[in-house]
Amino acid sequence: MLPTTAFDNPELLRSVLDSAPYAAQVFRAQRDPNGRIVDFTWIFTNKVYNEQYGDAVGKSLLRENPGVQAEGLFAKFVEVTETGAPLNHEHYYNHEQIDGWLRQTLQKLDDGFILYSEDITARRKAEADLLGIKEQMARPAAEEALRAERANTERHLRDFTTILEEQVVLRTRELKESRDLLQAVVNTSPLGMVLLRAVPDEHNAVIDFEYTWANDVAVQMAGEPIIGRRMLQLYPHVRNAGLFDAFVDALTSGKVGDFEEYYSPKQSWLRWLFRRHENGLFVSVEDITPRRRAQQLKAVNERFEAAIHVSPNVLAILKTIRSPDGAILDFHFDWVSHSGAELVGRNVTGERMLAAFPHTRAIGLLGRFARTVETGEPSLFEHRYDGDGFHLWICWKAVRFEDGLFVSVENVTQRKEAEEKVRAQANFISRVTGIIPDTVTVTELPSKRTIYSNRQQKEAGAEGGRPQEASYQVHPEDAARLRHYYERVSKLPDGQVAQIDYRARYGNAGWRWLSARGSVFERNDLGHVTAMVNVVQDITAQRTAEEELRAEHYFME
Repeated sequence: MLPTTAFDNPELLRSVLDSAPYAAQVFRAQRDPNGRIVDFTWIFTNKVYNEQYGDAVGKSLLRENPGVQAEGLFAKFVEVTETGAPLNHEHYYNHEQIDGWLRQTLQKLDDGFILYSEDITARRKAEADLLGIKEQMARPAAEEALRAERANTERHLRDFTTILEEQVVLRTRELKESRDLLQAVVNTSPLGMVLLRAVPDEHNAVIDFEYTWANDVAVQMAGEPIIGRRMLQLYPHVRNAGLFDAFVDALTSGKVGDFEEYYSPKQSWLRWLFRRHENGLFVSVEDITPRRRAQQLKAVNERFEAAIHVSPNVLAILKTIRSPDGAILDFHFDWVSHSGAELVGRNVTGERMLAAFPHTRAIGLLGRFARTVETGEPSLFEHRYDGDGFHLWICWKAVRFEDGLFVSVENVTQRKEAEEKVRAQANFISRVTGIIPDTVTVTELPSKRTIYSNRQQKEAGAEGGRPQEASYQVHPEDAARLRHYYERVSKLPDGQVAQIDYRARYGNAGWRWLSARGSVFERNDLGHVTAMVNVVQDITAQRTAEEELRAEHYFME
């Protein structure tokens, strides 16, 4: 059964003590770290006390009534609490708001005591008066009155004791029923709950904790009997995990502890809440694995969403809007990345596509999107968008996602304008070089990819100017020189020319001499050369004639 104390049942105390004809007070001991009682705190005061002195619950005895030390009463209170021996005494008290004779009955109650106080000032005055009368006149009537008062007091005490005993029996039965109900509630709680008793060594240092009580959930979480067994013997890992030290700290300081750990044997996260209870701890254990996993998933989603939002492309989820017969009439933006607002100038989440961008119907985008949803075939559509206040080249990529689309929208205006510029340049060069018998090429650097050639001659062209056939070969003796030629062009100032003669061939044909002259054609924003122009001549006949002429001179000499 779940343990309980009188201090934990204020309603029971109130129902019993409020019926008393005398002032009743309940105190709990306040101890220092060594266990010595240094004060008492009011836990309960009954109706009679409150009417006479006011509510004192939660207050310090020594702070409110320091006179109890001067009168020796504090020492008596400590003695009753520590020994359990009851005390019944009468004394004169003239401190704080009290001035008179009191009859007090003290009884130990858990780690404290209950105090019944009766104001007997009138009785003691009557006794003093009677004593004076007896000495002077020996009047029997006063003695009879005193005896009658004492008899009346004793009768009241007997009646009160009888009522108190009946109330205790009734409340004890109710308490048992309440404890049974509480036990049922505790066992249906989703939390595991245990009581641990501290196990000290010979120097009074805590070396372990023993399970003295556990609810059904705690036993199920453990998967084996734990009552009467020690924590470190069952779970030695808690010492290295820091949980054991946290338990000891809570026991020493009295603070509420809160600790979370990953329990690898069961691949679960556990949260422990614990506080001091007598010479041990009351501990609740909660399986927080779902919450921890949700937090981890949320963190992953946040990182993923952050990555999406920094993408230069607009990403969006579109949901279909259908007619009663199922035909797709429109789409609405269910989600749009931050870059969408940057491109459009506003957040269009929740808006209809045709209402926000009616021009999409005119360019056929609505039909393309509808086909992707119905067939599952991805869409790739590039178009000049001149409508709805925009003049852009847009590339749409869409794939089916549930009853809708996941769409990527890319502004390709710069690429399209660059391509148009290259085409315009190529047309210009073509017109200029069309009548030139030599091969003229525009070569991209550093890739050496030909982006323009005025003709595709198999027998002519520098490496970047050839028609990129697999059979094309540069003479091994000239390959390094040709690479150096491209490096020199990439470093040339505008208007200057680099030149090279080299040998090349196609397939099994003979080696031919070629002469290439190159200069800078285009630079990027940083000033780096991104394209060069080559003019390549076939000088084989010239080279052959020069060789024959040198040979003839050689023989003539």
